[in-house]
Amino acid sequence: AGYVKIREFIKILQQKANADVQASELESIFFDKSLHATSLYADTRKVLQDLVRSNVDIGIFSTGDKEFQLQKIATLKDLFPENHTHIFVDKREGLADVFSQYKGTHLYLVDDFPAILYEAKKMDKTISTVWIKRDDQGSPQVLLEDFPQIADFIPDYTIKQLDEILTCIKEWN
Repeated sequence: AGYVKIREFIKILQQKANADVQASELESIFFDKSLHATSLYADTRKVLQDLVRSNVDIGIFSTGDKEFQLQKIATLKDLFPENHTHIFVDKREGLADVFSQYKGTHLYLVDDFPAILYEAKKMDKTISTVWIKRDDQGSPQVLLEDFPQIADFIPDYTIKQLDEILTCIKEWN
């Protein structure tokens, strides 16, 4: 599906496990708030707080099961208004909708998937694209070379850690 359909995954896991495990038990693990809080990159909360303190409006633009994604960002919910939370089954399909909501606003899109940044730039040349290309193995790394159709695309900025966005913002202002 391009993302984890968590309840379908739980059904498969339940079938494959050679144990009598209830789906509700597995769900309680996957939807455990403390698990999600520790799964965020260590710098995420601090960087988002710094952005808010700098009067930068921030939002979430994400792919996946909405309930699961909201659970993952629950500990950050206080940092951005609900109307700045955009979760789609496919982010590419959501780009036009999100852009229309922010007409007249200069957007900065930070993503670890260069194909999304490419699609965004194609739709709106004025958007600033920031590719977060982390070095660690745990991050979903997708290199530009893996997408020949976007081989010539160069994001406006490439950063390795989220806190580097603070330097970018100083340059933008």
